[in-house]
Amino acid sequence: METAEDILLAKLQWYQAGGEISERQWRDILGIVAGNPDPDLIYTRSWAAQLGLSRLLACALEKREEGPSE
Repeated sequence: METAEDILLAKLQWYQAGGEISERQWRDILGIVAGNPDPDLIYTRSWAAQLGLSRLLACALEKREEGPSE
């Protein structure tokens, strides 16, 4: 069974592979982050580092901290 963290990492990979331009992928990423109030950040950050996704993960988590945009 895939966890929210695994799905988030996959979405981040797709977003990066697509040139980081897909608004739909980014919205999906932010939705996963917002919908998972207690993510396993040790696991997620570890895999993000291994996959070269740390910057994107940090951006998504930062958006969560900012709250919803108007």
